[in-house]
Amino acid sequence: MEYSPCTDGIDVHGTPAYIHNTVIDVGDGNVAVHASNVLIEDCHFGGPATGAWGRHDQCVHGHGATIGSLESKNKVENVTFTNIIMERIDEGPRVKVRCNSTDGYVKDLTYENLVLHNIQSMNFHIFTNYDCKKDDEGVADTLPVGWETIRRDAWSNYTLHRSPDGVIFRSLENALAAAAVAAPAAAAAAKTQLTTSPPPLGEDTFVISNLVFKNITATGTDEQGGFLCSKDIPCEDVTMSEIHSDKGDMQCTYADGKGES
Repeated sequence: MEYSPCTDGIDVHGTPAYIHNTVIDVGDGNVAVHASNVLIEDCHFGGPATGAWGRHDQCVHGHGATIGSLESKNKVENVTFTNIIMERIDEGPRVKVRCNSTDGYVKDLTYENLVLHNIQSMNFHIFTNYDCKKDDEGVADTLPVGWETIRRDAWSNYTLHRSPDGVIFRSLENALAAAAVAAPAAAAAAKTQLTTSPPPLGEDTFVISNLVFKNITATGTDEQGGFLCSKDIPCEDVTMSEIHSDKGDMQCTYADGKGES
């Protein structure tokens, strides 16, 4: 096989599938699931500081335990990631759906018994604006005057926010928190929009539902992350149980569910 460190470790397109007792240290998705009835267990994603290729390259360790990317008419259900250590990868549990997707779903997804250590970006990233130039449902536009929204052409699913003093925020939630110090009223109005619950669903809606996150410990990460869903692609019936993290609250955009101790 040609040397290719910046690629997915295992892409799952067949069903059923079983991955176990595997160490995966790559530059893209450690495991990227596109099919139903998949079990991934007893694995190690990522590795030491130099990575699998023995260098300090940007493309090492992996992008996480990923569902997708998915698009219109894709339907994925009954996927479990369990008993996995994730070390120095970019993100942990990860679901990515392309912008404007319709008539599809992700459901009955479980992440349990995970250890996340020194995740490079954010612990949790469930997002529905992959490959989309829309800007967080317009919420970022309500940041106080002087803030700048930055859209990166190469990775259009990431929108950055720059404060008047030049600080870059990848998370809208963190940008709103910083903006609240200087402009409390504007930031509070934006945060109200950010936490809006999902609207009633149409027949052709793409839905993410019945997600379970249980017994997950995360340490050494800069950002908690969370659920960046949208009014067009909502997240429903999310259960968070026994989540132990040294970071703050979970982001929740057009998502609903419950937490259990």
